[in-house]
Amino acid sequence: MMYPCPALARLLLCCILAHLACSVALATPSCKQLTLTTRPWVAADRLFRQDPHWLGGDGAASVPLPSGDVLWLFGDSFVEPGGSGQRSRATLVSNTIAIQHGRNPSQATMRFFWREHRGKPAAYFPAAQGHRLWPTAAVALDGKVLVALVASCCHTDALSFRITGSTLVLLEPTRAAPLSWRIRQLVTAHTRPGILLGVAAFYPADHGALYALSPEYRQPHAVHVARLDRAAILAGRPVEPVWLHSPMGKGGAILEQGQVELGLSRAASCWLLAMNADVLGWQPVALGASRILGPWHRLAWRGLAITPPQGMLYALKAHPELAGAPLVLSYASNMLDERRLLEDQGYYYPRFLQAQLGPDSP
Repeated sequence: MMYPCPALARLLLCCILAHLACSVALATPSCKQLTLTTRPWVAADRLFRQDPHWLGGDGAASVPLPSGDVLWLFGDSFVEPGGSGQRSRATLVSNTIAIQHGRNPSQATMRFFWREHRGKPAAYFPAAQGHRLWPTAAVALDGKVLVALVASCCHTDALSFRITGSTLVLLEPTRAAPLSWRIRQLVTAHTRPGILLGVAAFYPADHGALYALSPEYRQPHAVHVARLDRAAILAGRPVEPVWLHSPMGKGGAILEQGQVELGLSRAASCWLLAMNADVLGWQPVALGASRILGPWHRLAWRGLAITPPQGMLYALKAHPELAGAPLVLSYASNMLDERRLLEDQGYYYPRFLQAQLGPDSP
């Protein structure tokens, strides 16, 4: 039997591998060539309307639990203990949570939870008097949940408040009722004043790295990336963020202009960021990148229809743990007219979008 020359065999193998690599590269579009396609998912919106005591909330971050359920975290929420369904009788608490049973929101059930103080509804995550805590992002870590919250004070009306900082807490879910879950506030060695640590989005990457997207307090909300020590988080030790420097933006930011609340996920081998550029209108923006430090490219977005068509729209978030679409997004809707907000329950319930990220096509 004759054997080919080893050098010739190696050359032939290299040619085959190179051809395969080129074929894959040509068949797989780059992250900046993808299109995000969305449509309203009205059938799933009912998920938030199952409890006559919980009459709407914003924020709407979610995270999978070890039990297979999904934990939801909301900001300011209307809670009416009497179950009348009327917001005019409700108390506005700064945060609530819920447990979703089933991964498809159009078929799942939901139970909402809040605390009580002196016989009245109170926030699940308590804050000092005169202050409010708004959950903005969460990530599952070894059976626990890391939650980022924005702290605010000095509230006089819907748009008059002052952001005072951010905080990280570690929530320890068990099979017991959520009101008994342990909450540990983490000490953070925050070295970047003016940046809200981790409130935009979290993402656990390969090899255990945990990235936290952190926007600046004030507009234009430049967005930075920090890497967090998950071992320190799980042990309850002080957490010192390691700020990563992107060569693409000013001051090391990955985006020079963003929003406080972003939706971060992975799809089609790309990082995907979704946000609404203007809370007083509907200007949804999708950005894609092959690396979390960028460069980030604005993607085409098809199917921008929404319901309701007016009002304040914000907190556009991704929910990769949900089923029913290749990617599930949600957004919050609000009104500046307080009387109309109390009367019109078409607003202030989160709403879903079914989404897909893929090559552009007619």
